[in-house]
Amino acid sequence: MYSVTCAYAVQHISYCVYLILFRPVHGIPVYAPAYIVCAVCIALLLYWFIGRKLPENGHYDVDIRFSMMSFFLIIMLALGLSIAADTMFNAEENNLYYLCKAYDLICCLFVLWEQMDYKNKLNKQREQDLEKQVRLKQKELFRLRQDDVERINLICHDLKKQLEPLKLFSDEEQQKAYYDQVCKTIQSYDSQVETGSKVLDTLLSQKRLVCMKNNIELTCVADGKKMDFISAVDLYTILGNVIDNAIESVLMVSDEEKKVISTSIWTKGNLLLIQIQNYMENEKINFSEGLPVTTKNAHDGHGYGLKSVRKCVEKYNGSMDITAENHMFSLTIIIPVAK
Repeated sequence: MYSVTCAYAVQHISYCVYLILFRPVHGIPVYAPAYIVCAVCIALLLYWFIGRKLPENGHYDVDIRFSMMSFFLIIMLALGLSIAADTMFNAEENNLYYLCKAYDLICCLFVLWEQMDYKNKLNKQREQDLEKQVRLKQKELFRLRQDDVERINLICHDLKKQLEPLKLFSDEEQQKAYYDQVCKTIQSYDSQVETGSKVLDTLLSQKRLVCMKNNIELTCVADGKKMDFISAVDLYTILGNVIDNAIESVLMVSDEEKKVISTSIWTKGNLLLIQIQNYMENEKINFSEGLPVTTKNAHDGHGYGLKSVRKCVEKYNGSMDITAENHMFSLTIIIPVAK
């Protein structure tokens, strides 16, 4: 019904254009070449500017109420104004007939244009809803992971304290080797990071645990003393999404020695700089609006992580730059430090 409604609007627009241009007095002749050419040209133009942008993955994302509203609006405009023009004015003697047809044409064009505007608003609303869900999820994960990291660090600290006396009462090399091995194992999970920012410490510690589990080396040089002006949720959204994307990319790397993620956070003058780099298998990545194009289904929420990051960065009057060349993915964020 929606497709037929839009198609009928296109046909009526071509009909009005033909009447205005050629002004046939006794109606349009059957199979008039001029009308056929006019109809084809109008259909191609409207398809190029409007029609091809309406469907999403082969489907029209509209509900029955919007379809019915569009249908009755088009019918009212096309039939109502045409009948009014035919009954009230004479095409041979009154130019108001063609003025009415021109108004009919403009109204139908406006309704068609509104179809595209409706789709854009629907996509924007869906994107905002997904971003809101991502932020709520990031906020909840931050609370849970903060407790987990503190609990793990406390356990590791207690275990190391309990193992220290073994070294005093044992002189055998095997026991000493066993002690060193246990300490090394515990040390790998003692992921306490001290950057000067409690939020950043929690986030990096949790991400380091994930990297250790997947045999990924996460190097970090960070100075978080001047990051207090960024809220905990925004900081977790920015770095959490970026590091998660880096981990997902590095997991596909076959060479174990190249499974490295480099994180650098420092200040230069009144600027806060954040840089995340990692090796990638893909030699080339497609970009759209400055962001990598996701290969996953966008309707499942994929592809909105970096959009949320950019939105948070712009919230603090910052900028984000992404480069991918020579198998190296680099994301740089610059944010003015708030006084």
